[in-house]
Amino acid sequence: MSIYNINYLQKAIEMLPPDKRGTKFIKWVYALIKPVEYDNTKLFTDYKIGDNYPNYVAGSYSKFQRVIYGQSVYESLADSNTVLPTDTDFWRVYQNNFIGVDERVKYNHVKLTLEWAINKRFGTTFRQPPLISDIYFVTNVVPNPPFLVGGIEENSSIVYANGSEQFIIDAYSFTGYYNFSIYVPVAVWTALSTVTSARDTIIRNFVDLYNTAGITYNIITY
Repeated sequence: MSIYNINYLQKAIEMLPPDKRGTKFIKWVYALIKPVEYDNTKLFTDYKIGDNYPNYVAGSYSKFQRVIYGQSVYESLADSNTVLPTDTDFWRVYQNNFIGVDERVKYNHVKLTLEWAINKRFGTTFRQPPLISDIYFVTNVVPNPPFLVGGIEENSSIVYANGSEQFIIDAYSFTGYYNFSIYVPVAVWTALSTVTSARDTIIRNFVDLYNTAGITYNIITY
């Protein structure tokens, strides 16, 4: 059990002299320390360990009720709240990320780890290999190396009368190359946004946090 797991209602009782531990006194002290309890839960539980609040679905929410929408946790600012969490008049961002920092600091670019992370982020199913997760990565085969031209002989490829030392890229053969591909279910892809370019950005904003610099990838739906 963490040292930050504090029962604030019990603390309210303990802070009062025995002869003052009536219901009204206890509630009064508890109301005074309620903001401390809120901050403790927000920092040492939800931020550190992670949230387990329900995903947002269209409906009516009460004041202070919390939901996960996208990657963030939102807190309702009104009773009978029926608007989207992105409306700042009725909701506020409680946490920017529903995944606890204790877990996020362990994420890296390793295929198995990043597959676990991306499936958790987008609410899909991770499966231990050789099974395939809902969102999965495929390492692409390296194509023929391009023909190189350098300022000195050591940096240049060799051209023969009927060929070359390395593959020569021209306007017809050059199609680009990605080190790996991310395969995303169509249903998950379309649910990200009504704007296609925004869907790509949402996924890349997450993957780029852990991807190794210079390693390229593309996103493919299936």
